[in-house]
Amino acid sequence: MSYQNTSAEFQFESIFIIEAIDKDSLKRGTCFAVSNDSVLTAKHTLNNSNTFRCYLTSKDFKNNNFIELELIKHESCWDFAILKMVNHKVKKFIPISNADILRSTSVKSCGYPVESGHIVSPIEVVVNNHYPDDQTHLYNFELTQCKTIKDYHGMSGSPVLYKGHAIGLLVVQRGQTILKVISTKQIAKEVPNLFQQLNFQIIVQEEIEYIPPPHPSSPFYTRIDCEKDTPNIKGLEIGFDRSIWRAGNLIELSKEWIVDYALSASTKKATENMPHSQMRNAIEIFKECDMNTMCDLFLHIAIRQNHKTIPIVNKIFNTAIGSTLSCSHIVMEKGKIEIWLGVSSINDNLQDAINEAISNINAIFSVKDIENRLVIITQEMDPTWPFKERLLRITDSTIPLFKRFDRLVIPVFLTHDSDIIINYREDCFEESLQSELDECRLLLKQNFSNEIVELIDLKVFTFPTLNNSILFNKFKEGISL
Repeated sequence: MSYQNTSAEFQFESIFIIEAIDKDSLKRGTCFAVSNDSVLTAKHTLNNSNTFRCYLTSKDFKNNNFIELELIKHESCWDFAILKMVNHKVKKFIPISNADILRSTSVKSCGYPVESGHIVSPIEVVVNNHYPDDQTHLYNFELTQCKTIKDYHGMSGSPVLYKGHAIGLLVVQRGQTILKVISTKQIAKEVPNLFQQLNFQIIVQEEIEYIPPPHPSSPFYTRIDCEKDTPNIKGLEIGFDRSIWRAGNLIELSKEWIVDYALSASTKKATENMPHSQMRNAIEIFKECDMNTMCDLFLHIAIRQNHKTIPIVNKIFNTAIGSTLSCSHIVMEKGKIEIWLGVSSINDNLQDAINEAISNINAIFSVKDIENRLVIITQEMDPTWPFKERLLRITDSTIPLFKRFDRLVIPVFLTHDSDIIINYREDCFEESLQSELDECRLLLKQNFSNEIVELIDLKVFTFPTLNNSILFNKFKEGISL
């Protein structure tokens, strides 16, 4: 596994070295971000000091580049502390969950043991035991130790991670066998008013255990992910075989997605043991499809491949300026309901593709159009979906429209003929693709009003192609019965 993948899996960007300083001593531990400006750590790492600071990266620690912290006081006797960053915000933080996990469950942790210097140390361990729910044990569960670390001094305050969420705080090493943990559920129970005051979201177990419906293999893979920039843009590609663009593989794999895209959850459930009927029904819907439908299918694939969504329905909507396709998804993200209304655009150049996408976004961005989509989403809900009671509020007309959900996300798929595919050269492909992404971001920022930018979250996928007209003709041939 690459460093980048390990970093993402263990959330290095949200885990920091913390120091507590007084005139006679300096004590070190680990802390982690639980909001954009707050960190959680073990209280004993603070050493009764009044001066606290954290280093966001190993490089920052090496260069003595730190962020000052202020302690947020609480009355609990449990070994945890919450501190606020002074004049600084981080983009990423680790969501907190109240999930209960069984003995022998595998979990992850990550921190900065002193024996490793300033190098972050990810570990994978197992829940070994749970403690009784009484005040004689100020710990909730214990973990096995990892052979890669001998002395855990400096790792106090590290998060215990389960499916990407913090479920505990590492506080004590017992000999060479056990690590003792306070659960984040216990911490939230100890200081409920403080959690509410700081607007910490507690993610329920149902959300983190949710597994989206299975889907086929994707023809796309992400060559460049500009995750840290706004808007987030992913550059997708399908690859080359001996310098020949893999259009055949794209069509073959896309055909397998037609059922997932075209049929509602209720229809798929009613015919779940009849795959041939499902495919026949899905292809029937595609008989009159045009290039925009193909592009919308690609958007659906990209969303499902990259995000943990509940796919709802894909329909053509009539708007004030014409008709537009919208594949609709729901995402439960960090305890919040996100409504995803997709926009796709296909053209022979990037600028026209962007202009068309902006026009489509403007077409759907009205209270009436969004309300229509919310009604359809509710009609298509499956009784087995998680969070159904919470999701039902999105069509409650007694609630103002933008209070029925927490965020509106517009995923955008841009398909365009591109010189970087037509005149493909592997030695400069990534650099050329990055230039296209930079141009795309600039054009989007120039054309969107500030009002729309503030209300929505854009997630953009770009897919440069060899020739869209030829690709569509081959796609029509490929999906015929």
